[in-house]
Amino acid sequence: MDFAKNNSKITAYIISLILGCIGILAYSPFDYWGIAYLSAFGLIFAATHHHKKTAFLSVLLWSMGYFCIGINWVSISMMQFGGVPQIVSFLA
Repeated sequence: MDFAKNNSKITAYIISLILGCIGILAYSPFDYWGIAYLSAFGLIFAATHHHKKTAFLSVLLWSMGYFCIGINWVSISMMQFGGVPQIVSFLA
């Protein structure tokens, strides 16, 4: 029984991370706007359908996936519009 519980928690964590990562596809240059709803639904599901600790970790993983994949625009804008060298933009 413990294996099934742990397996469902790990599955919830992986799904939350993946849905956070694919939420970025709703923005330019991809513009798949329907994925934003799928990603947001995954966030709401993760936050409401688990125990508090599992919900917290699921939302944290969703947020980390969303942030870590989506942060690349900062380095691109610094290189293209700020004239900053590529190595410096990655350090920022």
